[in-house]
Amino acid sequence: MKTKRILFLLMAIFAISFAYGQETDEKYEKADVLRKEGIALHDQGKYEEAIQKYEEGLKLLPYNSSLIYEKAYSLTAMGKKAEAKKLLEKLFKKGKTDEDLSGPYMFYANLLDDDGEAMQALEVYDKALEYVSPSDVPTIQLINYNKALTLYNLKDEDKAKIENYKQQIYDHLDNSIECKATHPGSYLIYGRLLADEGGYYNAIACFGINALLTGERVGTLEAALKEWENKDIDSNSGPLTTLSLNKVKEALKSEPSEFGKLYDVFTTVIPAICRDTLGAPVPFSYAYDLTNDGIVPFFSELKRQGLLECFFHVAMRNAKVQYISNADWLTSHKSDEERLWNTIGELGVFKSDLKYGYVPDSVEFRTPEEAHKHNIDAMAACKFYLTHTIDSKDIPNVKKYIVTWSMASPDVHINIGAQVADWANTNNEYLVAYLAGCSFHALISHQKEWDKETFAAGVYRVLAMYASEKETLGKNEGLDKLLELFNSEGDGYKNFIEENYNK
Repeated sequence: MKTKRILFLLMAIFAISFAYGQETDEKYEKADVLRKEGIALHDQGKYEEAIQKYEEGLKLLPYNSSLIYEKAYSLTAMGKKAEAKKLLEKLFKKGKTDEDLSGPYMFYANLLDDDGEAMQALEVYDKALEYVSPSDVPTIQLINYNKALTLYNLKDEDKAKIENYKQQIYDHLDNSIECKATHPGSYLIYGRLLADEGGYYNAIACFGINALLTGERVGTLEAALKEWENKDIDSNSGPLTTLSLNKVKEALKSEPSEFGKLYDVFTTVIPAICRDTLGAPVPFSYAYDLTNDGIVPFFSELKRQGLLECFFHVAMRNAKVQYISNADWLTSHKSDEERLWNTIGELGVFKSDLKYGYVPDSVEFRTPEEAHKHNIDAMAACKFYLTHTIDSKDIPNVKKYIVTWSMASPDVHINIGAQVADWANTNNEYLVAYLAGCSFHALISHQKEWDKETFAAGVYRVLAMYASEKETLGKNEGLDKLLELFNSEGDGYKNFIEENYNK
């Protein structure tokens, strides 16, 4: 993993700027020319000649960070890591200059870590973060990732010296993913850390994302499944409380661009395995209900049938960056892809289409925990009620489900004020529409506490129903006035929400 990290650094090397502000002094101009000549020679593999150019520049500017960085880079390419490290150490000991020191400091920290000087490397990473420009997002991402990796690989005796050791790793990984949502290594470390804590389900999710982002490299996922296949894994273990689900979904859709059905699988897998949240917004073209079965059995079955590699080729088929030609691989493995989709179908991966919701099986919610386990079904029931006419044959069952679930759920809190009670007196359907609107909004926004947005969502759903069904359900003077406010210009409707929101 250390080798990969160095490669990430080397790939980013050319992004480092050589900025001297407004200096027009001749020595700066000459040093800049020498640096550029050195880079050109380095790119041709002429490392010694490149170093000669950098040394000429350093005679003019002895502590110029860019020249030192480039020289250290060429020395490393020649296998002279010790010499490169000594050069960067000299710059580090010199201290702050007017230049950006984040790149050279990160390089120095990496070399320290590779030499087993991890604790010192951590101090240098911290200095690099102090000096990095807020606009230099690629460097911020690399420093955070590298520091997280160094922390994770610390010896046990050194881990004990770090305050909030694990939380620091999580924080730096979050920062790394925030900067680059498609960085595979960050998800890999996340998965390992979660697995160390017994959060196997969520570790598998992270390994799966890592494999999606790296195309055919599914070895870590294979190894994890083999290690855990005989474990009695609790599907409630290790919720992803630190890693933002929105970051995961961003990772799945940003660089790969289009995943088709596989994208839908993963964007519904992640919320389903995290029993304390549903994620928002989730594209419900398909729903993957893993509430009871879990993600491990799904991947285990693909592994058993030799379909893991095929799964990730399908997922990466439309990626912007093709690690290998996924399309070519699938062309020569058509039978595997057909078998993959048959297996996914047999496993019941794709539940009913959630664009218009579905009718869940009847459940008697005896405890809040039982209601919590059926959040996905509750969302589907709300969606069904809000997208079907009241004369649809399944509406009575859906209404019952929504009312009983919302009363038992620990994940939604809904206030019913005088206005809503008045609407319900005209017809109970208006009350159900209000409950469905509030519940659906609360679930997709992770909002467990009662707030103004949840109230507004419920009111909007009542108005939508009233506009289309009032002749059947019965007119209400208050709703007539509110609908008029909603359709008119001005702040009348907004003021209604403000005045009637009952905290």
